[in-house]
Amino acid sequence: MFGFHTKERALRMAAEERVQELEAERARTLGLFESNYVQQMELAGEIMTSIRGGAQISQKAFAMLQRMSSFEVDFQGASEDLGRIDGQIGGLSQSLVTTGAAINQTSAAVEQISASISKISQESTSRYQDIRNLAALSKAGQDEMTSTLAVIQSITSGIDDLRSFLEIIDDIAGKTSILSMNAAIQAAHAGEVGKGFAVVADEIRRLAESSAANALGISKKLNALIEGIHRAEASSLKTSAILSEAEDKVSKATAGFQEIEYGARELAQGGREILAGVSSLREASLTMTTAGEQISGNSRAITAKIEHLRSEAMGLDSELKTIRQESAELNGSGMALTQSTVKQLSVSRDFQDATTGIDTTYAAILILQHLSWVTRVRAVLDGTITVDPATLGDHHGCDFGKWLEGPGKTSIPAGQYRTLYDDHEAMHTQAKRIITLFHDSCDAAKAELAFPLLVELSEKNVAALHALAVQSTGKDVLIRWSPDFELAVPKIDAQHRRLVDLINTLFAALQQGRGRKVLSEVLDELVGYTKTHFGDEEKLFLASEYPGKKAHLEQHKAFVDTITKFRQDFLAGKVVMGSETVDFLKDWLLKHIQGTDRGYAKYVN
Repeated sequence: MFGFHTKERALRMAAEERVQELEAERARTLGLFESNYVQQMELAGEIMTSIRGGAQISQKAFAMLQRMSSFEVDFQGASEDLGRIDGQIGGLSQSLVTTGAAINQTSAAVEQISASISKISQESTSRYQDIRNLAALSKAGQDEMTSTLAVIQSITSGIDDLRSFLEIIDDIAGKTSILSMNAAIQAAHAGEVGKGFAVVADEIRRLAESSAANALGISKKLNALIEGIHRAEASSLKTSAILSEAEDKVSKATAGFQEIEYGARELAQGGREILAGVSSLREASLTMTTAGEQISGNSRAITAKIEHLRSEAMGLDSELKTIRQESAELNGSGMALTQSTVKQLSVSRDFQDATTGIDTTYAAILILQHLSWVTRVRAVLDGTITVDPATLGDHHGCDFGKWLEGPGKTSIPAGQYRTLYDDHEAMHTQAKRIITLFHDSCDAAKAELAFPLLVELSEKNVAALHALAVQSTGKDVLIRWSPDFELAVPKIDAQHRRLVDLINTLFAALQQGRGRKVLSEVLDELVGYTKTHFGDEEKLFLASEYPGKKAHLEQHKAFVDTITKFRQDFLAGKVVMGSETVDFLKDWLLKHIQGTDRGYAKYVN
């Protein structure tokens, strides 16, 4: 009996130890589940980044495919246009050849005309000089004629005096005749005595008769001479008038020849300018002919390139379709991954005996379910599945909607609940609109343009779920700054506080499921600031009597090498960032501040 009780007690003790072990294992497992939340949120962030990136790739590929379809028309039109241009250029080249021949003929004609004009100009100059000489001679003849007329007029005046002399002679002859008659009468009366007087009277009569006859002859001759002189005077007047008129006409002719000479000079200059212009035109025609040939060659080359581009565009069209298909497959993989992860988290949550509240695991489940729902919409646009718009438009049917209609009403403040409810409903409404556009309206382009708003609304819902999870755990930061961390070195304490803030920022980015781009940016800042901090810290203790300089420097170098290597591996996609990463950073920094750094603080204060 005693042995039985002893055995029973031993079994009970063994059972109790086993229960304690199981409880410890359960606690450790729950701790792992809790820490696993960070990885799940990182996974959610990567899935969201994948969805966003895949959607952008699909949208751009879709837009490019549409553009490619229009390119074919453009290429065809461009090819036809270039063909017409080539034909026009051929016609232009032929016209230029014809024009060149005409220009050469024109140039030859202009050269002949220019030579003729130059000759005319020379002849005009010569004739102008001759006419000027003729004008001078006309002027001299006019002057001589004027002088001759003056002499004739003077002679005419003298002849008039001779007439008066002849009248005197006639008068004397008449009187002599009368005297001779009286003498004859007296001689007759005197008889013999008067015979000598009769002789004288006879001589006087003969003298009177002779004088009268001579005076009459002279008068006739003078009258003839006067008539000739008057005719000469009239002729001289006419000649003078003719010479005057000739002088006037010669003067006008001189002016005309002078104008002709000037005009001939201008024509000669114009001819030279025309010849230069024709020469330039001939050169331009040759240049245009050469350019036309080059353009024609370029046109053919462009046509060949367009044909090549058409061929490349067809290949690119095929590649874009492949990219779009691969993006759709990537989206499908994301959908399968989220669904698989949701199943794993659901099992772990059942193991935790979780309540209906939003704990970290349930938040991760809802977020991943939500992302899976978004990937379904993306899959519809990618043409891999078909979904009823009414199903996606029902914001009460998804798990998140059911939670909002149930436990969420009482576990969330009214204002926060209303915002979350409205954002969730708006997201489903946008999803229904996208599917309707794609299926019913057959307008894939508008459906693609509407998808980014769905992603934006989805991110708002994810952020709200994360905020609810943080509220439920009360763990909004990884490290809370404490006076225990201070070294009484203001500059170093400020830098330590900045490093704590950067680790908390990295932790928050992980909790919120931010993508690798955000995590990479925070990690870059953390690595850079750590190097700056270590540099400032080393300047301080190297200038002091601090005995642990070498070991401290080695710790700094080892930590920088570790985080630099991690950063390189993270950027290369070799590692992921999770709770173990931020825990490592937290533990190292706090141990370093409260341990190693306190060793030099008293030497630099």
